[in-house]
Amino acid sequence: MSHRVTFLTAAVLLCTLLAAGCGGTLDPAPKHNEIRFEAGSLLLQNDAPQTKLGAPISGTSFPNGSSFLLYGRKNTESLLFSPREISLSGSNWGYSNPEQWEWTSSTDYYDFLALYLGDLYDLNRPSVPIPSCNTGSPMYASVAYDPSVDQFDLMLAGKRRTYDDPEGRTSTVHMSFEHMLCAVQLKVWNGSSSKAFTVTGYHFENLVSRGTAKVEAGATPTYSWTSTSRLATSVGGTANLSSAELSALGAANFIPHNYSAGEAQGNHNYYDLMIPQSHTEKIGADGWPAIVLEYTPDGGAPTSVRILLKEIYTDPELGAPTLISSWERSKIYVYVVKLSLDGGIQIHVTTSDWDPVVAETPGLLLPTLGS
Repeated sequence: MSHRVTFLTAAVLLCTLLAAGCGGTLDPAPKHNEIRFEAGSLLLQNDAPQTKLGAPISGTSFPNGSSFLLYGRKNTESLLFSPREISLSGSNWGYSNPEQWEWTSSTDYYDFLALYLGDLYDLNRPSVPIPSCNTGSPMYASVAYDPSVDQFDLMLAGKRRTYDDPEGRTSTVHMSFEHMLCAVQLKVWNGSSSKAFTVTGYHFENLVSRGTAKVEAGATPTYSWTSTSRLATSVGGTANLSSAELSALGAANFIPHNYSAGEAQGNHNYYDLMIPQSHTEKIGADGWPAIVLEYTPDGGAPTSVRILLKEIYTDPELGAPTLISSWERSKIYVYVVKLSLDGGIQIHVTTSDWDPVVAETPGLLLPTLGS
């Protein structure tokens, strides 16, 4: 009888030790649990604006073969992903030589940072701004952007996975991307009673035209712009466009465009993607951020009008007019210019968010960048 008690006691003790992990370590994730990712499985951006490099994708998902770049590491160790291209095949995001989850302590965590800017290998893009990654603590990735050269919907994502994460410590990591830019559109209205004119171009002056977008991993990811430069130069619109790009705008009936008396242009979808910035800072004595509209009255000489951005109000029909003193990321600004050759000019701006919709397929909808 005593031998049976001793045996049962030993068995119970063994089970207890096994349940406790025997060595005091945590139960590791099974080796077949690969670290997997999805891009925007919760939200899909369905109204990415058209820029001079292409039109938006139509539909509810990324096209097959789309990809984003990902950095990642465990705790403060060396980079595990530095970076890795995550690409879409069918409905699955994957990458070569998958990594495995390895949890050894309840204080372990993984940080992930991602960049998406359309097709990374589009031959029509003037430059390919691959991000740099700071391996210090906290970990962050940054990417340089110059809207006078690059027109693509720069998006970043940050995510931290903890041991007791509600999503599950080995479940797919959902990378929810954030727009780092704002989109600006110009529409023109001829307010003259009988006179006509042709809009031949427009551009912006004295803007922040270079900067570095940054996403920083942590309990809550942060998104910011650093190392910005405000330059006394022409940016956006028809500034610095090639003859082929100008011809494309003309073929789209956008610019040049002849306005008869009372005509308003409201059917084009051309946007400029800009770095978020304040309009109340200037360069030199009179270097305020401004929009310049170039036009030619029928039978007259070419001329232009310069409008300071800091003096433009919201549309009075939408409520009490409010000065738009800055552009914020992830917002769209539509400037409506009513130009009267009888004398005077009126301008207002409407704003809206890049509104998300529920996604049918994991992904973020971004502009194609083909010619």
